[in-house]
Amino acid sequence: MDKFFNVLRKIILCMFILFFSWILILNVYKGITIYHFSILIFVLLIMLFMFIISKEIKLSMKIEIPIFVILFILLLIIGLNTKVELTWDYGKLHLLAYDFCKGIPHDKPYLIRYQNNIPLFLIISAITKIAMSLRPNITVYGIQTITTIINVIIIIISAMIIYYFTKKKFNSTQSFVLLIIIILFAPFYLYASIFYTDVISYLFMLVPLVIYFSINKENTKRKNILYLLCISIVCAIGFKIKATNIFILIAIMIILFFNKNIKYCLCIFSSTLIAILLINIFIGKVYYISEEEKDRYQFPYTHWIMMTLNEQSTGGFVDDDVKYTRSFNTLSERKNANIKEIKRRINDYGTVKLLKKLFLDKVEATWTQPDLRTSDYLVRQPLNRNIIQEIVTLNGKYYKIYLNILHGIYVFILVGVLLSGILNMKKNNNYVNLCQLCLLGIFIFLTIWECNARYLINFLPFILIISSWSYYELFSNIKKRKTT
Repeated sequence: MDKFFNVLRKIILCMFILFFSWILILNVYKGITIYHFSILIFVLLIMLFMFIISKEIKLSMKIEIPIFVILFILLLIIGLNTKVELTWDYGKLHLLAYDFCKGIPHDKPYLIRYQNNIPLFLIISAITKIAMSLRPNITVYGIQTITTIINVIIIIISAMIIYYFTKKKFNSTQSFVLLIIIILFAPFYLYASIFYTDVISYLFMLVPLVIYFSINKENTKRKNILYLLCISIVCAIGFKIKATNIFILIAIMIILFFNKNIKYCLCIFSSTLIAILLINIFIGKVYYISEEEKDRYQFPYTHWIMMTLNEQSTGGFVDDDVKYTRSFNTLSERKNANIKEIKRRINDYGTVKLLKKLFLDKVEATWTQPDLRTSDYLVRQPLNRNIIQEIVTLNGKYYKIYLNILHGIYVFILVGVLLSGILNMKKNNNYVNLCQLCLLGIFIFLTIWECNARYLINFLPFILIISSWSYYELFSNIKKRKTT
């Protein structure tokens, strides 16, 4: 049985290495053809991290907290100076919540159509209610400022969780390396002004990770089960806020299965299902939607699969497909029409063109955007123009320079991710295994679902964690060989 699990683990790792080799090839090609001096940034980072790891540089406890305080202030400045007009889903939810709290009729069909946004709508509504009770004449832009501050707090807390957990699980030098990567890779914090499902999901990915690694044989059985129940609750809430957050739960279940903890695996699965059911009941009570309304407005899941196969796109959002799905009167009609269109599009593609669509066009659109589309979302009617906007947004004065630098950092990170697959063949580190399973899951999912580089944001903690682990392992081994 042990041999079977070992073979299965290596098959998964081979898939991981294969997929991320392909991602890296596409990014290197972009570096050669578009981002001409990103290679210089890559080399400088290699030299910097070799030096830090070889000298075993680490932060003292006296410096750590002041650094996070400074980062909080800087992120607050960035967040408040990159606010944009309340457009797309992010803005729509703010406007809906504001109208809802004011007692003004709101666009309920939108929330029925995109029910995944209802939990965040309720969160923003709660924030708005509290703000209105303290300041009755507050505007929706005042609410936007509050949610920006909340986002900044979430980002800082997430960075601290990653830093201190890595320090505890591994060592101080590796956590310092990770902190530098977090600071250098701007997309980790550039969505600070956009309170949507991406940044808030950091917590719902990281908290289960931390709780899971608190489970051990030395604990009492009751204590471990309590930890599993906590993971289930957090994962259930995370799933309702953003569906792809469920990959952390799937990864934990796979690790438990590999470690032959079948009872724990069943426990966490069943308790998560119950938690999701209870949350659904709660949401249904707070924001009631009738079966008639669902039938009239709800989109079937087939819509997003159909949309990603649109010949005119690279696999992302297509407004014409939204109009097409909306043109049908009932949920079953919409589903049947989507399935029919999916079959037609697959037949029209043929095998070769379909594979190109899924593994070239879509992978390129999702995984080769070094800014994870922050430049696109932050340029959508900015509330004010400033030096930050000129650096990080499309058509900004210094944007091309910034993107070249960022691409070098991104390739550096991706090389680390790929190395983690190779190094973990022998190491079999459960911490790294968990992160890799999450990344493998989102890669596969986004090949069949609507794709967008922004959908990688909630997986950034795992990308940065295993990348820093790889470089630490690599350069530490090089140092050991030199000294022996």
